[in-house]
Amino acid sequence: LFIILVFTSATLSLSSDGLPNFSIQEKEARTQFTRGFSYFNNSQYSSARENFLKALSIKNDFTLARLLLSNSYYLSGDWPESMSELEQIEDTIGLNQIQKARLDALRINLAGGSQDLTVRYYSAILGDELRRFRFRNPSDVAVDDDGFLYVLSFDTANIVKI
Repeated sequence: LFIILVFTSATLSLSSDGLPNFSIQEKEARTQFTRGFSYFNNSQYSSARENFLKALSIKNDFTLARLLLSNSYYLSGDWPESMSELEQIEDTIGLNQIQKARLDALRINLAGGSQDLTVRYYSAILGDELRRFRFRNPSDVAVDDDGFLYVLSFDTANIVKI
């Protein structure tokens, strides 16, 4: 009984690295992922992208590889592809707050959020569009030179930088 318990705990500890379970045919996806992760940590983002794409071609639901692929795209300056990968993750399992903030920032920057445009007036700002904040009766909105959006709302008595 003791031997079975030790064997079971050893088996569970081997799969506690946060990676999904791989079938025998999908072991190559894990190999490609670890290579890509090594390249990513060495700031070789183009090589990392190639390996993450190979891992995703073998195992399409490999979310961690897709997230690191998005980060590789982002860090190498390919923002539209990074946004596309984040949107795929959002559709399948959802994003945490940091990932949502990056996706929202990419959407604003790619839509031209820092360009000089004419003044616009809003009657409402919906939380689904801007980092999931809701503003009742917004009284003022400003965009700075870096593209950050500031919203003043009297009902919530605060200024929020988006």
